[in-house]
Amino acid sequence: MYKIVFLLASIAVLLLSTYLYLKYKRFKKNAIQAKGEVTGFTEKIIDSFGEKTLYYFPIIRFVDIKGNKHEVESDVGEGSLKKIIIGNTIRIVYNRNNPNEIITKENHNLILPIALFILFVIFLAIAVL
Repeated sequence: MYKIVFLLASIAVLLLSTYLYLKYKRFKKNAIQAKGEVTGFTEKIIDSFGEKTLYYFPIIRFVDIKGNKHEVESDVGEGSLKKIIIGNTIRIVYNRNNPNEIITKENHNLILPIALFILFVIFLAIAVL
């Protein structure tokens, strides 16, 4: 019985991993690199497994290829305000179809699909062995 549960769980994890990976690839297909400037930050309390933690999300200002200015909250928050330096120039990647959709740290978007794929392999091994 537990093998069926792990087999079904492995399939679900594989589907989620594939969806997240393809979403990232679609974003990259329409993405344009630009330089942005950190103009400020927002504070958010993130609840992770019942533990509340304060994170700081940089506000990035950049100019798209059409010359339009955008000010967008980063997709990645920091646990320490010391890491956010207002006036700092950073490299971003934005969606040409929606410049308000940005990525500030490209590789972090692949961490979850890779971790889920590893979990898929583990679940599948448990189901098969």
